[in-house]
This record gives sequence, structure tokens and C-alpha cells, in this order.
Amino acid sequence: MTIFATNPEYLPSAAPKETLQGRTALVTGAGRGLGRFIALSLAEHGSDLILTSAKHETLLESARLARAFGVSVETHAVDLAHEGERASLIARVHDKADILVNNAAAPPGTASCTGDILAEVNLAAPVQLTEACLPVMIARGWGRIASISCSIVDQVRFRPIFEPFVTAKEELEEYTLGVSSRIDGSGVTANVFRPWYVDTATQALFRQESTGSAESRSYFRSLYDNGQLIPPATAAKQIIDRLGGLSNGVTWNSAPDT
Repeated sequence: MTIFATNPEYLPSAAPKETLQGRTALVTGAGRGLGRFIALSLAEHGSDLILTSAKHETLLESARLARAFGVSVETHAVDLAHEGERASLIARVHDKADILVNNAAAPPGTASCTGDILAEVNLAAPVQLTEACLPVMIARGWGRIASISCSIVDQVRFRPIFEPFVTAKEELEEYTLGVSSRIDGSGVTANVFRPWYVDTATQALFRQESTGSAESRSYFRSLYDNGQLIPPATAAKQIIDRLGGLSNGVTWNSAPDT
């Protein structure tokens, strides 16, 4: 496991820009938050984009911002909780992606996110996308798979509160590391990124009265009040700065500078 600090001035191992230049990246959950900034960071490195999100309006705004970097952007408004919509997306894009960022997540704490939806979006969707994109990447001799997890996986005391979200993220991590062993030496890499808590709308859910326990709400509110959340642009840069390298089977675990 590689651990690096969240201090934005400490961002070693930057990917050479030419490594990602001209590649095509599929980013799920790209309509807002971390996914949007991952897309923008890839665009800055010269990668063309295929962006997905359940919300058409926010997806179009991400695309507009990314096109400012002179790259091509394709958008697909898809609800990854629905198997039929996933299958349609896969059929349209699986042979285009050199880079796959499994970022989309259904968060705990909302009435609409049942256990089934959490499992479909947080595990089934990234597994199916990976399995579809992987053979094409291997045939080309180059590809990058990044699965975005969550630091709450490390918070054992909160695990019972945020199930089945935590289990789905853990299983995604295990799956991704299993893929890395299958593809070692192929020119394709698969890694996990477990960012420290990112200042997004999803993180804000953890502070709401309807989410978690009194202890968990107090903890997440303290992080927010003390300025300990990572800006999404910083977390995205940490991911993309490592994406072009040769590391395979690594869990990049960001932690505060304390």
C-alpha cells in the first residue's frame, strides 16, 4: 500500500503529460464533485473523454468545462443502477476506452439508495465496465483502470452504520486488486484510490441529521469545521498524477498530514 499526504504542495510522481495525451478516458459519475474534477484533470493532460452521469444537466456542464481544454467529449446520461442502461452504455463505449475511472457511487444515507441500488452502482457497474473494457485494453497493450473507493472503509467504528456501502466498496477494492494480478505484464494496470474525505455533496450527506449516528455526524462535522476535507480538484490531481505510471495492484490511500 502506498500512502501519500493530502497537502496539495506534496504531490509527487506526476504523470508525464504525453502519457495521457490522446488517450480516451471513460469516467463514471462525472457530472459533479470528484468525478467532474477527474474529467477536467484528464482533459488538461490531453485525454479525450467519455463522461457518464445520471443527471443530464450536470453532465453537460462538465462536458462544457472539459472542452475548454481542446479535447473531444462524449456524454451519456445513464443510471448505473439499472442493468439495461449499463448494458447499453457498455455496448456503445467499451471498445473506445484506454482509461477507465470507476468513480460513480451511490452514497448511504438517502431514502432512494436501497441496499440493492448500493450494490448495483458501487460494485456491479464497475465490475461489468471493467470486464468489458479490459480485453480491448489488453489487445492494445496499454490501459489504465482506477477504482475510486472511500476512506470510510478504514473507519471500523462506523462500519455498522454505513453498511452495505462499506462492503460494496471493500469488494470493489478486492476485485480491482484481483484484476491487477490477472493483467500483470500486459501493459494494462489496475489500481485503487481511497481518497481522504473529499469536500463534495456526498460528503455533506454524512453530516446530515438523517444520516449515520450522533458519533459519526459529530466526526464528519468536525472534519468540515476544521477544514480537513480535501478539495475535489486536489484529490483528482492526486489520482491523475499517478494514472500514467506503471504501478499495478496498488491501493493509493491518502491521509491527512498529521
